[in-house]
Order: sequence, then structure tokens, then C-alpha cells
Amino acid sequence: QTCALPILLRETRADGVFARTALAMTVVKDLALVIVVSALLAGWSAASSSGATLAALGVSWHLVGSLVVGGVFAGLLWLAAASTRGRLDLVVLVAGFAIALAGRLLGIAPLLTGITAGFALANLAPRRSLRLFRSIDDLLPATYALFFSVAGARIGLAGLAALAPLALGISALRLAGLWSGVRAGCAWAGVRAPVRSWLWTSMVPQAGVSIALAAEARNALSTEPWADALHATLLAIVAVHEFIGPPLLRLGLLRCGEIRR
Repeated sequence: QTCALPILLRETRADGVFARTALAMTVVKDLALVIVVSALLAGWSAASSSGATLAALGVSWHLVGSLVVGGVFAGLLWLAAASTRGRLDLVVLVAGFAIALAGRLLGIAPLLTGITAGFALANLAPRRSLRLFRSIDDLLPATYALFFSVAGARIGLAGLAALAPLALGISALRLAGLWSGVRAGCAWAGVRAPVRSWLWTSMVPQAGVSIALAAEARNALSTEPWADALHATLLAIVAVHEFIGPPLLRLGLLRCGEIRR
């Protein structure tokens, strides 16, 4: 999930049509993005080293294997939650490292594996997994700090300045697409104002999933001479939207009257 949306909803205690629809849209968008990008990167890697048949098998395993392994991790985490009465912070940390290691050893997508595990736990064992998700919430501030520090350390000021016009141009196109696309979708779905006018602001912020996918693309395309430039451009675009996204999202919540404090 995009980091800014759940954090801002939690801070403002927002609730209503805007908040619920925005959260559902973000989950669906991130899930589709992870699946599509993971499939494309797996297809690129497989096609560059094998024939069409093996490439298709590689993409299939990359996706199906991620779902299967995610289900296995969901079962293991459920067992840990069922057999442990104390805090589960250490269990969550070990599971995170294990998913990353499984992705490297088995050739699967760690992001899709983690999403599958979380989805299975939240929907098949909501009560049993509640302590797990509370532990994850407690670990999020430190995780975000490390995650964004590592991502920021890879951005050079000189390279960022050179890529600024391109990043700003793509960002402007993205904003225009979000504004027109979400408004058109709301009109087709019969969403009423003011939600129809402001729901697009919930899609502006970018953070965790986008940065993770940018890193995954950089690793998958590491043999290409333009891989580093692509990674830097993607991070610059994320930085732009993470700067303007939360204020716009808060404005949308405020205009729709869903902020509780």
C-alpha cells in the first residue's frame, strides 16, 4: 500500500465515502501494479536468457510461485500467532527477511509474496492475525526511516538536477491523467460530489510500493546501461509526488468533510 494514505487516514481519523473508496482504490492499484511490473520484469529477464517457451514458464512461476509461497508464509505466521502470547515483533522481522531470501533463491516477487500473505491473513484469519498487524504497525516508523534513507542515499544531487525537467514533465502528465481518469471513473460509477471532484487527490502520493518496484526494476535491468538513469528518474518522480501528495490528499479529505480532528 502507498504509505501516505493509511498514515494520513490514521492521523486524521478520517472516515466516509472518500476515505473508504480511496483505501480500496489504493489496494487494488498497488496489487495490479505489483503483478504487472513483476510479470514484465520477469519476462524481460527470462527472454534475455532463454527462448519464448522458457520465458513464459519463467513468468508463470514468478507470479504463481509468489502466490503459493505467500500462502505458505500466511500459514506459518498464523501458526506463530496462534502459539505465541507475547509480542510478535521478532516474528514479523524474521518473516520479512525470509520473504526477501525466498525471493532471491526461488525467483519469485517478494512484494507479491508479502501482499498475498497479508491478504490471506486479513481475510481468512482476521482475529488471529490482529496481533501480527499491530506488531507491523509498531515497526513501521523504523522501517520507513531505513527504507527511505537507503533510497535517498542512491540519489545524487547532480544526477537529480539533470533529471528534474524529465521528472517534472512526467509528474505533470501523471497528475493530468489522475485528475481526468478518476473523475471519469467516478462519473461512470455514479459517485456524487464532492467526492467525485476530490477523489483523485488520494492517488497522488507515492512511496513504498513505487520505490520498491523501482529498486526491483534496477536489479532486473542491471545489465542495461540505462538502468541507473531509469532508477534515478523513478525516484525523482516519487519524490515530487511524495512532496505534493499528502497536502493534496489532506485537502481532499477536508473538502469532503471527513477529517475528524
